[in-house]
Amino acid sequence: MQDPGKRLGKDWKSSADRAVTTATDAGGLKILVADSKDAYQWRTVATLAEPGMPADTWIGNACAMDRDHVAAVYAPRTFTNKPDLMQGGAFTAIVDVKTGTVTKLPFTASLAYFDPTCNPETGTAVFTAFRDHKTRLLTVTTSGKTTADASVNGQVTSAVPVDDGLVAARGHNLVHVSPAGKSRTLTGADSVPFQIRPTRDGVAFLDRSGRPPGHGCGPGAASRRRWRPASWATSLSNRARADGCSSPGRPRRNPRPAAA
Repeated sequence: MQDPGKRLGKDWKSSADRAVTTATDAGGLKILVADSKDAYQWRTVATLAEPGMPADTWIGNACAMDRDHVAAVYAPRTFTNKPDLMQGGAFTAIVDVKTGTVTKLPFTASLAYFDPTCNPETGTAVFTAFRDHKTRLLTVTTSGKTTADASVNGQVTSAVPVDDGLVAARGHNLVHVSPAGKSRTLTGADSVPFQIRPTRDGVAFLDRSGRPPGHGCGPGAASRRRWRPASWATSLSNRARADGCSSPGRPRRNPRPAAA
């Protein structure tokens, strides 16, 4: 980057800001990092692949567990052609982006767009796998230790770790899943909740409107929503979208899941 002082501000060299992304090729899933103090010069800290496994290109997803650790799933591109591999056959790893150390995990997971999902406040990540009409949800620390291995009947998606378990989508409901795999409904939604994120006072997620065409808030329009415990002033806030649409919720009285 030319003239970082002008583009980034006078404190760019002392800033701890860090960006993380991925890139793929025939060599593997590459974890790239860029720091403010280096004027956001990208560098590859790790390449994830499995020796001896042929691939025209590797694919995968990653998320930041904290400033120095990334959770990732990766697999040959052809895994997407096999439902069993797509839903639970991808390799998993934790990458220390400071040292480049890769900790490969002893289980496989899905290649779904939401897998894995991290919570930097708890320093954990959750990996998801779908098998035999059940969802397996594994919570892992930055050291690669599995702290919870829950199995839930049916399909649970977009799970994110919180202090006392997970918050996820199950059908059109936002649910809390305990480490033992017991689930309870927090609130309903118009469609399947996605992009679920813990907040200071609850859980934020995206929802899609089920309104009919011509309404102005047509089908597929995404809205931001937030679940808050019923013991608070508001159980589910109505968040207006840029198009003026709001998304009413159906709060239920449930204890608050510990959120970051």
